[in-house]
Amino acid sequence: MQNMTMMEMQEEGSNLAAAVDTLDKEVKHEKAKVDRCARSSLNRGTKIMQKRYLKQYMDKWAEVNNSYKN
Repeated sequence: MQNMTMMEMQEEGSNLAAAVDTLDKEVKHEKAKVDRCARSSLNRGTKIMQKRYLKQYMDKWAEVNNSYKN
């Protein structure tokens, strides 16, 4: 009788281990999706700021050139 319960416990333990592995894979997959999303948002924001700064410096450069021409 004790061997039977030990075998049942081992089987239950292996089932739980498999379930944990499956959940671990799902969590890693979801984390990777979130990381990509955050990285994409950061890259997009960085590009917007780069364009904004470039436009500001180009406008300043145009003002300086116009002041020298006049």
